[in-house]
Amino acid sequence: HSISRTQIDQDALKIMRRLIRFGHKGYLVGGGVRDLLLGKEPKDFDIATDATPRKIKSLFRNCRIIGKRFKLAHVYFRGMKIIEVATFRKQTTDDSDDPETETVTLGKDNTFGDEQNDALRRDLTINGLFYDLDTFTVIDYVGGVEDLRNGIVRMIGDPMTRYTEDPVRMLRVARHAGRTGFTIEAATGAAIEKCLPLLADVAPVRIYEEVKKDMTSGHFREIAALFDSLGLLSTLLPRWSDLEVKPWDRHSPFYPDIEELDCSFQEHETDQVNLTLSALCVWYARIKFEQEFFSHVIEQKDDVPAFVNEVFEGLLVPRKEKERIQDILRALQVFEQKGPNAIQGQHIRSKANVQSLVALLQVLNHPEFDDEARNILNNLSIKRKKRGRPQKRFMRKPGGNF
Repeated sequence: HSISRTQIDQDALKIMRRLIRFGHKGYLVGGGVRDLLLGKEPKDFDIATDATPRKIKSLFRNCRIIGKRFKLAHVYFRGMKIIEVATFRKQTTDDSDDPETETVTLGKDNTFGDEQNDALRRDLTINGLFYDLDTFTVIDYVGGVEDLRNGIVRMIGDPMTRYTEDPVRMLRVARHAGRTGFTIEAATGAAIEKCLPLLADVAPVRIYEEVKKDMTSGHFREIAALFDSLGLLSTLLPRWSDLEVKPWDRHSPFYPDIEELDCSFQEHETDQVNLTLSALCVWYARIKFEQEFFSHVIEQKDDVPAFVNEVFEGLLVPRKEKERIQDILRALQVFEQKGPNAIQGQHIRSKANVQSLVALLQVLNHPEFDDEARNILNNLSIKRKKRGRPQKRFMRKPGGNF
């Protein structure tokens, strides 16, 4: 294999070495191993061990145990770095990849297992690999190495059963295929269409958090196209299924826009999902109503909230996020109707939203957005309203000490 210890986070190495020194197994697992084998820099370095959470805590003073269903250890380092250490666990009859899902009892889900049990309960073969620092080998119980070599996304076990256990796995199949450019294995893909209704039983907040990761991944174009082709889009964003053209279609005039959107996330590594959500609103308006400018479709600022609700029908976008999108879109209306100089504090409520508007105009390659407009917006002064607690006036009855 191509994994070198120099590619692994030094603090993750310290954790694995200490576990091994005290007689335990300490493996790098999941996406970290996958990315290293693909020649990519991992975002996370998760570790699996046969040590129990209590034992892990005793070995690391900088450790905190978290989790309701399944206890995980978070080991903290400088710079707000957290490395997750999990005890090997067995597959349960009602298992989910989300440690906070409350469909399984605490006692049932804290049934620990061995490394093979742990590999078999993971979602995809390419995520079921272990790297053993002690022997410098990749441990593969699920055929993940071969699937990585052949560029295949395959569910571990029977796809229908695994999707029934946790329907969110269907979204993750699309995510990993989109991010890697791999082909979805036939049975893994075919079972998604049959299991689509199961997504209705998943907490809407959890679905939004999963989709949010995709929107800020830098690969939203590819993932959204897979959502569409696999039938997932009709559940996630039903209004979009009726559109003849989608931004992620190669023949779409908005295809360069969504490429620019993904590039902005790849370059800046931000999780500000409001940029993607705002862009989706503009694309939806321009595609559905065949207009060049957003303000030609939504002319009045009071029409924005209802329009945003229409665009994201089926997806539980948090209220605060919707308010940010509405703020950005109202400012876009003013920009298109009157120019950048007309935007004032009453049109946009924070400097962060101004920056999002600038990023949105760049993603859209807006014909009215040039260096002069950029400078005007970047220098826009936003006066924040003072928010103080209202003072209560207490009425006292007249008395001897009044």
